[in-house]
Amino acid sequence: MYAIIATFDRVFTNKITELQNELTNIIGTNQLAGVEPHLTLADYNELNVHLYKEKLGEFVAMQENTDPVTFPSVGVFPTNGTVFLAPTVTDELLKLHHSYHDYFKTFHDNPNSYYVPGKWVPHCTIANRLHTNQFLSVMEYIYEKFDFTTASIEKLKLIKVNYENGSAISSSILAECNLKRMETSR
Repeated sequence: MYAIIATFDRVFTNKITELQNELTNIIGTNQLAGVEPHLTLADYNELNVHLYKEKLGEFVAMQENTDPVTFPSVGVFPTNGTVFLAPTVTDELLKLHHSYHDYFKTFHDNPNSYYVPGKWVPHCTIANRLHTNQFLSVMEYIYEKFDFTTASIEKLKLIKVNYENGSAISSSILAECNLKRMETSR
């Protein structure tokens, strides 16, 4: 499987990685080790990587400055034990998502994807594959420690995700492009 992810500035990335490490100390496992904090914009079962890379560069060159993204809340996907930071869904964030899907519609090969317009729930995962007790411990920690944060989207990256027994075990970056961005005020 392939995915296009939006990654963030170093300050936000370090803050989320630190949070994930703190959660690892609480629950005893880190299913996200080595996974850069991100928002997934799309996924693909199959992909002509060479053609996609060309179009990605074109798409990024056409983008305006991207506004900072604010994460004021925490959400959950209870069916797979996922806890995530939920961004404010602004017109700018939706515009990026919709324009991406419009531009890359010829690559779309998964109508059941969670990432298509109308189904997309933007999120930055902080813990996943949690059992009930782990989930409760994470939520208790988040309840005590959570503070909203703001991030700049800096790059779009094409990744290949490798699976084993139905679970993602690794990923590799196949392409990345820098976005123009507005500075965040922290």
